[in-house]
Amino acid sequence: MADEVIDAFTAEALFAELFLRWYKPLEREIHGGVLPPAREPLAARPASELPEHARGVILRQLERMTQAAQQDQARFLPENGQLGALWLRTFERAFTVDEARNLAVMADPEDRNNDFVVLCCEIAAAFGHLLKEADPTLEWIPEAPYWESWLFRPADNMKLHPFAATLRFMSTSRDGLLSDWLT
Repeated sequence: MADEVIDAFTAEALFAELFLRWYKPLEREIHGGVLPPAREPLAARPASELPEHARGVILRQLERMTQAAQQDQARFLPENGQLGALWLRTFERAFTVDEARNLAVMADPEDRNNDFVVLCCEIAAAFGHLLKEADPTLEWIPEAPYWESWLFRPADNMKLHPFAATLRFMSTSRDGLLSDWLT
């Protein structure tokens, strides 16, 4: 019997190695310490578990990460300089699974600001922003840490998790393009 090959670059493995260590004990308890599904139907309208003042802090952090994505990934911006579906598709074409794997290999898991974590969080925040632009009925549900925040779609009580979708895109778990969500 051959030895089983373990893929250290799945979304779940990368989440455990590069993100989970930064959760506070209560955050681990609330979120279960696992990468959530990218889409999840809900039985009822949700509410954030955070107090009001913390929700504002998280929403501002998501805005800052979106702005950082626009600055740090400017080479993918169209001539108008705006984030949009064209920017996202251009990024997706350039960012291969091999490039993601190389970035993950170089990431220092002890550094919360390593290039892999920062890029994933920036792209996820910008992706959430683009989803909300495409469907103004979407509502951010802020959570802590901020990358646990997600969008609620009231039309079908659907939870959309931009971070989980982005991490899957940036891993060997890639099963489609983020830009496909915008159509």
